[in-house]
Amino acid sequence: MNKQDEVLFGTISYITILGWIIALLALRNGRTPFLTFHLRQALGINLTVLLLGWIPIIGWILAVVMLIFWIIALINALNYRTDPIPLFGELYQRIFEGIR
Repeated sequence: MNKQDEVLFGTISYITILGWIIALLALRNGRTPFLTFHLRQALGINLTVLLLGWIPIIGWILAVVMLIFWIIALINALNYRTDPIPLFGELYQRIFEGIR
């Protein structure tokens, strides 16, 4: 898999949970460390917002923070970087280490 494909699927993984599923299924046998990293980050961001975003006030504030983190992660994917998002990035890598 070339760098452009990795960037494409890494970016797609951040475009809603549907994009994450598409990237996961499309790369069943061709995952690289870069793609695995971004699949974990994207899943963590999506699940955090889904599970905690509905809580009044606190969830809304968290949703705004996660939007900022989502933008950072998306920019990292576009620039072919594997920098974890602030606060939660390393946690997502540990929690979702089963994604390989």
